[in-house]
Amino acid sequence: MDRLRRAQSCPWQFAAFHRAHMELTAPDPPITLDDPDWPFLTSDVSVGPARVPATARVAESLPGPGVDVAGTVEGSVLGRHVTVEEGAVVRRSVVLDGAVVRGGPRSSTPSSTSG
Repeated sequence: MDRLRRAQSCPWQFAAFHRAHMELTAPDPPITLDDPDWPFLTSDVSVGPARVPATARVAESLPGPGVDVAGTVEGSVLGRHVTVEEGAVVRRSVVLDGAVVRGGPRSSTPSSTSG
């Protein structure tokens, strides 16, 4: 919960984080993440690559390691181990590590139960 409070108190940081990452998806980015002269050196080998089946759609986004996308992701940054279920749509968002974006039917009005 403390992590969520900190995130909510600094929304401009998320905007800057998102903007910086979106620059990397441009046709001519300021840096390239696959430059062999500038490798990523990390001790974290426990996470596999992102999984995006042919039925999913990912455009202008940066999915992190261990991500599983079955829905639609556009202009977004997905942290480690994020799941985007079939039918879910993520647009212009920063999704934090371990989040699950649920798919399924959407309603434009709140539902209520009576009984």
